Amino acid sequence: MKTFALIFLMLLTTTLKAQVAINTDGSNPDNSAMLDVKSTSKGVLFPRMTTTEREAIASPVTGLSVYDLTTQSYWYYNGTAWTTIGNGIWTQNGNDIYSSITGNAGIGTTTPGDKLHLYSSGSLRLMIESQDPYYAGIVTRNAQREYFTGTIGDRWSVFDNYVGGERISVLPDGNVGIATTTPDPSAALDVSSTTKGFLPPRMTIEQRDAITPIAGLMIYNTTTNKPNYYNGAEWMNYDGTPAILLVGDSYQGGIIAWVLAPGDPGYTAGEFHGLIAAPADQGLGAWGCYGASITGADGTALGTGNQNTIDILAGCDDAGIAARICGDLDLNGYSDWYLPSIDELNKLYLNRAVIGGFVITAYWSSSETGPNNASLLNFLNGAQLSIEKYNGNYVRAVRAF
Repeated sequence: MKTFALIFLMLLTTTLKAQVAINTDGSNPDNSAMLDVKSTSKGVLFPRMTTTEREAIASPVTGLSVYDLTTQSYWYYNGTAWTTIGNGIWTQNGNDIYSSITGNAGIGTTTPGDKLHLYSSGSLRLMIESQDPYYAGIVTRNAQREYFTGTIGDRWSVFDNYVGGERISVLPDGNVGIATTTPDPSAALDVSSTTKGFLPPRMTIEQRDAITPIAGLMIYNTTTNKPNYYNGAEWMNYDGTPAILLVGDSYQGGIIAWVLAPGDPGYTAGEFHGLIAAPADQGLGAWGCYGASITGADGTALGTGNQNTIDILAGCDDAGIAARICGDLDLNGYSDWYLPSIDELNKLYLNRAVIGGFVITAYWSSSETGPNNASLLNFLNGAQLSIEKYNGNYVRAVRAF
């Protein structure tokens, strides 16, 4: 008996060093398997233990597998931690799956805060199949719970669970109501409120003009502080007047003093250009460099004042002179101010009432008339005079747009 047992053990040991087959038909193990268990009536039983017992295994080897009686699932050790094979929390019942374990489920988050917590930078769509798709769902955002409800073919609504009340309603005909469940049949959008108004998009005139508009488009013009609409050909104010900038309007750091018209130097059809005056005087100063001719500072026409100022600053070092007061000015975000030529100064005089802030006295221009004299304009009567450069007179800076 001992001899038989020894022979069997030797045979078994030899087999274990190669491949092992456990079956009742005497077949060899599959070439790819170290252990090939074959049966049509019995299974393989892994070691069974509780979660506490599994976690108490000392130094588990990578690949060690057990059946956890607590979670009713298979577990294996991945070299770092125990990992479940599948998910023991979920149970299949026919085509349905369910969980009887109390807890939260997360998709896109490792810390679910609700029974089902879906976290995504995109949108969540729950669709009920029908001839016409109907969407329903619950979304939590910034502690505001919003939910969509209704029946197919009926209206759907958005509710606010915290504030209370219905916020948006959409009827089957497509009419939308905000803060009303019964939008007027004549209105595609009916906004109901006795305490709040409608706020259209707000933008500057430059931003508005960058739009390719469609007839009926509405915006609020923050440059003119007026609501505008597009009539299919041009932007209009709500009173029916063209929504363009006019002399006297605030614009780009100052007040529009002149808009170039046909015949003016620099005028281009279809473009909007002109002069902007500083909102107030820059004080008093001499013209400067009495007895010296400043090369290039003799321009008088519209559009010559800036170059006059550049030439004066390049050819005259006197401190506190009119051109330097304007050239060094940094006002309301703009630093390209200059002393106007005599013709530019005359445009300020013609529109002095809507520009505002002038005193009834003389103002320097940047137009030199000789080594000793330069042009000024008297805002009492519009007289243009040539006087000595050392006189102190008022200064009003301008810039072109």
